[in-house]
Amino acid sequence: MGLLTCAKVAVPMPSVDELLASSPLAGLRRVSASGGDRKVALVRLAESFTDLDRAPAASLVILSKFASAEVSDYRLDMALRWGAIHQVAALRSSPQRRGGRP
Repeated sequence: MGLLTCAKVAVPMPSVDELLASSPLAGLRRVSASGGDRKVALVRLAESFTDLDRAPAASLVILSKFASAEVSDYRLDMALRWGAIHQVAALRSSPQRRGGRP
C-alpha cells in the first residue's frame, strides 16, 4: 500500500483582536493602541521569563503566574522587547496582586 498524501488546506489565522473577542478570552484586553490586527498562528505557554527567547513568530505567548512574577519590574520591558525581536503576535501576563505576588 502506498503512502497517502493530502492537499494543504489554508486555514485563516485569527487576529489578536479576534482571539480577545472570543468567549473564553473575553476578559482580556489589549493595553496597546495598535497590534490587534496581528495574526496568531499558535499559542505558547511560557513557564519562565527566559522562555520568551524561544517564542516562535506569530505566537500568542501566555506567561504563567511564575513567569509573570518574574517580569514585575524592569524585566517587563525586557520581555516586551524579546517578544518584539521574535515577532510574537501578543504577550499575556497574569495580573499581579499587591505586594508583587501573582
